[in-house]
Amino acid sequence: MKLAIIAVPGYVVPGADGKDVIAALGGENTLAQLHRSDAEVSLNLSFHPNRSYVIGRQDVNGKPCILAIRVKRWSDGRRTVEIMGVATKLFTFTTPADFIHIANVPVVTGDEVGTDPLNRPYGLVPPFFTKIGSTVNLFKEQLMNASQDKTNKIENSHMFNAVAHFDDDAIPTKPMGSNLMAPPDEALMAELEVLFNQRPVWLRNAIDEYLPKSFSTWKKKVAFARTCYIFADGPWRGCMCKLGYDPRKHRDSHIYQIIDFRDPYYRSISWKTEKHGSTRDQTTDKTIMATCSSHMDVVSKMRNFNPEVHFLIPPSRPSQLYQFCDIFDAGIQKLVNEQDLRENNPCSKATGWYSQSTMSKIRSMMNVKSLRMRQSLTGTKLA
Repeated sequence: MKLAIIAVPGYVVPGADGKDVIAALGGENTLAQLHRSDAEVSLNLSFHPNRSYVIGRQDVNGKPCILAIRVKRWSDGRRTVEIMGVATKLFTFTTPADFIHIANVPVVTGDEVGTDPLNRPYGLVPPFFTKIGSTVNLFKEQLMNASQDKTNKIENSHMFNAVAHFDDDAIPTKPMGSNLMAPPDEALMAELEVLFNQRPVWLRNAIDEYLPKSFSTWKKKVAFARTCYIFADGPWRGCMCKLGYDPRKHRDSHIYQIIDFRDPYYRSISWKTEKHGSTRDQTTDKTIMATCSSHMDVVSKMRNFNPEVHFLIPPSRPSQLYQFCDIFDAGIQKLVNEQDLRENNPCSKATGWYSQSTMSKIRSMMNVKSLRMRQSLTGTKLA
């Protein structure tokens, strides 16, 4: 037996059998269509039997599985509970779908006050009407009983930026109109203009190395929204790209590609059993001293050097993004810059301007380097 729960606003009149409510919902034939999978049910609730100028619209964002029970109260005070079944749908009326207005012939205590000399029909008379677009359901999250998935978290974190997908025909060339409302910090805008002219594609952690810490997160969001867009997928996933710049059309953008490095260490027994400390605090000074001279000029220009961005310490998360241009490793840089860039093939969503074999070689080199860095930290040979 299939059940559907319909939460009708109002109260039950003593002695009522529910026929008035069924009629207001459109009758038994309409309710019989609720469980049809091949039809989109539009369940409306009319608040007046003869006029439909106020109609409730259905809201099916409720909890997908609800246990329906029937409670009986006996004359001796006992109560029995009968399980009727599981309801697969929940209908709640939270949003009016039509105009709400005051009729032009008011009624007080059942008597009409005056008459309409023109005998006009009831209508929507300004200014006594309004249109409610939507209302906020404060209990929606509780009803859904589910946390946001990873995709929603990514979208919310970049809610101020225009977003592009690899399969889009065009990329954003200007900021969204809603982003122009908040005034940006002029000093921060000047900093970003210089940085994006020098390098059109950045990961957030990488660009933060060049920005003063005095700029708040809110100021950065407002400024980023005016200067860049976010790639949601593909070989530049998670990167902030200069508005109007399309890395899919520039082969020299191969150095800005990202690699989603998943350290095998986080799948080992060692990760599950040993105590975890901050590798950044343990290796920052040693790493800077060990950085080769060709990279010291780059490091000297950074306000907030972060060795994790440059793969100078082991990853602190099971999945971590790196841009090829930021990896301080001579072997990886040689492979990145000297490898054939698929001159006869277009940029692909999976590997960008590189071949799959090149990406596999880079990943293998990162696996070996990560293992060696962890060995140097612990002083033991990892399995």
